[in-house]
Amino acid sequence: KEVQADKEFPYWVKEKDRVTPNDFLKEVHQAAKKAKEVADNAAKEANKMKEANKAKEADTADKAAKDAKEVADEAAKAAERARDLLTKVGQTHTKANRLRWMLKHTMGADGAFERRQMELGILNKKDNDKVTDDDVVNSFVNEVNPDSKIPEDEKFMLRYLEHGELARIFGKTLFVHG
Repeated sequence: KEVQADKEFPYWVKEKDRVTPNDFLKEVHQAAKKAKEVADNAAKEANKMKEANKAKEADTADKAAKDAKEVADEAAKAAERARDLLTKVGQTHTKANRLRWMLKHTMGADGAFERRQMELGILNKKDNDKVTDDDVVNSFVNEVNPDSKIPEDEKFMLRYLEHGELARIFGKTLFVHG
């Protein structure tokens, strides 16, 4: 079976709740398309308001036009963000999207990607929009890669995994992860 569409994994999730990487990417793509539609509609409505306000009295029209311009500007910004997201999502099979899927659907860590992006922004004194998806992916990978160039004391996840045990017999009891 193609891994992207394999419904047998993650096997610990109820079958009806399993989401394949393909399903996840389709959801992300649909959400981005919907955001773009909403932003485009808001921009159209703002333009309609602006046109309707031209017919009103001059001073009232000026204030309404300023309000409509603010709405239109915000809608244009939202449309641009939606276009950017669609561009990213258009490149569906990326390491970043695969990591988002793994975090959300196999590890129960929905939002961890974005939280790590914010954390990297704080640690590196950057705005969140300056922290790229590749930066986030590399931070996850480097923490568990024995050959990464980051300092040894920053590879805490690698150290944790090296010392961890998936199963442990303690007396007559078996302890397992999960």
